[in-house]
Amino acid sequence: MAVVDLEPSAFSTSGKLISAQGTINVPDRWSKIMKLKTDFLQNKIKDPRNCSTIDPELAASWIRSRDYGVSPFIVGRMIKKQMERSLFQCFLAKQRSLLEITRNVIDEYKGMMLFADYGVILFDPQGLVLIQEDAWLKSSPFDKKEVRQSMVGKYMDEENAGTHAHSLSVNQKRPIQLLGHEHYSIAYSDTIASAVPITDEDGAVIAVLTLITPLVNGSRWENDFIGLTNYSKDLVVTMAHRIQALLSLEYSRNELNAYKNRLQVKAEALMAALDVADDAVVIIDEKGRFIDINHKAMHTFKLSDKPLAMTDLSQFMNDNTVMNLAGKGRSAEMREALHIGNKTHSYLVSIRPVMDEYTGLLNSAVLRFRSMAADKLRIVEHSPIPAVKDFNAVIGKSKEIKGAIKMARLFADCNENVLLVGESGTGKELFAQAIHAIYASAGPFVAINCAAMPRELIESELFGYEGGSFTGADRIGRQGKIELANGGTLFLDEIGDMPLKLQAVLLRTLEDKQVMRVGGLKTKKVDFRLIAATNRDLKQLVREKLFREDLYYRLSVLPIQLPPLRKRKNDILLLCEHFITEACQKRGREIVSLAPAASRLLVEYSWPGNIRELKNAMTYAVNISAKQFIELDDLPVSIRAGTLDKMY
Repeated sequence: MAVVDLEPSAFSTSGKLISAQGTINVPDRWSKIMKLKTDFLQNKIKDPRNCSTIDPELAASWIRSRDYGVSPFIVGRMIKKQMERSLFQCFLAKQRSLLEITRNVIDEYKGMMLFADYGVILFDPQGLVLIQEDAWLKSSPFDKKEVRQSMVGKYMDEENAGTHAHSLSVNQKRPIQLLGHEHYSIAYSDTIASAVPITDEDGAVIAVLTLITPLVNGSRWENDFIGLTNYSKDLVVTMAHRIQALLSLEYSRNELNAYKNRLQVKAEALMAALDVADDAVVIIDEKGRFIDINHKAMHTFKLSDKPLAMTDLSQFMNDNTVMNLAGKGRSAEMREALHIGNKTHSYLVSIRPVMDEYTGLLNSAVLRFRSMAADKLRIVEHSPIPAVKDFNAVIGKSKEIKGAIKMARLFADCNENVLLVGESGTGKELFAQAIHAIYASAGPFVAINCAAMPRELIESELFGYEGGSFTGADRIGRQGKIELANGGTLFLDEIGDMPLKLQAVLLRTLEDKQVMRVGGLKTKKVDFRLIAATNRDLKQLVREKLFREDLYYRLSVLPIQLPPLRKRKNDILLLCEHFITEACQKRGREIVSLAPAASRLLVEYSWPGNIRELKNAMTYAVNISAKQFIELDDLPVSIRAGTLDKMY
């Protein structure tokens, strides 16, 4: 764990209470700072950076606070900016180790803080209050219990709360101590604040620990005051050292666990090879080198006299398809030509990658080779379609779509289930792919539309089936979508149309992360993230007994509401321009524009089909229009009929 210089001498104390010549007269210094602060707030001094009374960096922070429009009377309860509750809970979950360690350290040193009448606050680098423990303070600007509680989740950054020790500590990446009037808000004029940054392995600030103590005018001057400031430094440095030491220990434990997991993954790969030992089975590493093979593979590849260390997959295949799929974590079955000796043979190759849980990269892969000539098997392609979209593909500047994107970006880093709710054509799959691109871009993105799939097939499509389990089934069986999504994302569109019977099976799969194929007897562990989507009111379906209540709550951990196009009128013309450009480029013609009358009509239209309907309309118009402008007559009749009566 990288540690900034946390010795007490590293502190920046703008008041400069100690000098080479000895102790400065504290009351005199205090009075000068207070007068400078008063003159600054009354605009008698525009720029205090050249004043010898305070540090130039502190003066610059005062100026920024004034320019932000921060009130000099601001206190915690008056700060309006705070993180929305569900987002805050998700954020805290991601900071679990830091928060648990910090709370334990606070408990360890609580006696020392009680003795010195201290409070402690943990901020994130943006000034968000993560932890606040000051219930034992005898006097503070937060002297009401409800005020103290309300600060957690609020942003006390420089833009909202003015100059504070923690914000300066982040900016300067070093310990900072502010005394009384050095704070921008006069509400903190009777406090000392000592802040120390906490950093990660790369030296980036991940949090700031701040100690605060109230001052009683006239009773803590001279030696008592000097002792109090020094004690503050020593205590906050000691606590910060302790937190960073425990974070380093936690990091080391995680590294060790990751190593153990990698060993476990290799053991599981060997077990997987034994499960299919009737065929030629090869285990390769991340570069395609042979790690282990079974007896059938020794015979197939004629390797009885050749050491495995000198063998890799490229010696038998001309292309890199197998390695590319394995590197992306994609299970698949495909026809491949193997060149063994002077002969070429056709094989059905099954790929089962084993991804490193710590890095997300390929650890090893189990390959099964079955002769196409011997079994005359039909090729069954199982490769899922990769997700290539990200949030840059979401077009729109309206506050409604920006709000949805902001929430989706935050949820993308969590591993909980996401429920996308919106009308048909609002871009639910696009959002799902964008979330996947952040959460598990190296893994597969597997999508299935529950409404489009016949009810008698959806179970085998989701869970797969064993060979010969029903009439028309593949002899070798088939992986289901859930298995294919292992290491990535499963997107279930129109989840409200899933049959009740399958809802129970899906719920069990989500709970224990195991899947059993149709006609199978054994379960298989799977690791995937579920993103579900619906255009229906799932709560109403629950009331109507058409949707399981327990599954609804399992799916809706992180809900996102996608706005319909009629509530995004500011985005309509922007989307029109995009789809017109796209259609023109496909036809190889010059980009055309919308005539003013057509633009007005498109903005007024209600767009029941949302973005999908708009795209179709622009494609139609580009193909109909022979001019440089798309006129009213070039638009689909249904759109003209739906708006002209309102406009004229």
